[in-house]
Amino acid sequence: TLPGLSSVACLVTSWWFAIVALPLLALSYLLISRGSVFRSRNRFIANTDRDISQVDDALTTGKAIEKYDDVAAVYYNLVTDFYLYGWGKSFHFAGARKGESLDSSISRYHQRLVDELGLKPGMKVLDCGCGVGGPLRDIHRKSGADVTGITICPYQVEKGNELCRAEGVADHCRLVKGDFCKLDMFEPNSIDAIYCIESTCYAPKLEMPYGEFIRLLKPG
Repeated sequence: TLPGLSSVACLVTSWWFAIVALPLLALSYLLISRGSVFRSRNRFIANTDRDISQVDDALTTGKAIEKYDDVAAVYYNLVTDFYLYGWGKSFHFAGARKGESLDSSISRYHQRLVDELGLKPGMKVLDCGCGVGGPLRDIHRKSGADVTGITICPYQVEKGNELCRAEGVADHCRLVKGDFCKLDMFEPNSIDAIYCIESTCYAPKLEMPYGEFIRLLKPG
């Protein structure tokens, strides 16, 4: 054996691995991950009960506000998996402090909501426009409150309840399909607290959801 031959072989192998193999592995992982997103999305689109052409018609004829529920539902049916892939389970922003990660800033935002609303174990809380329920699960863990999420998107209900079960909080957290402008499924004066995170912008008029919130909240 020539002196140093094994060292040279190791060096060549390590450079090959770093330059060729690692990028190929990373690309393969990325393609597989994205492929699962596309497959999931295609499965849902094939079974969706919403007619996207009707939403296109609403947008082109200026009736998007009139059909706000269809527009919002179809949009989030289509983008939810991409949000999960690229953003996380909480579909909202939070001001980050210097050196603070996105997850940490969002967690701090949720704690601020818990503190401002005075949430405690056993309280009944609504998250209106809840996405897949990332905030409501975190808020339950921080407060012990029982939290119900309202989303107009059927796919988010399915995905969010799946995550509630996976995270072991399904006894105190759940998502239901509903329009926060028409919350007839709840009795008046039956809810301790209601919050919305970047969601009432989808309401045609703010009086619609906030009128419902006033009706549902317990006195005081």
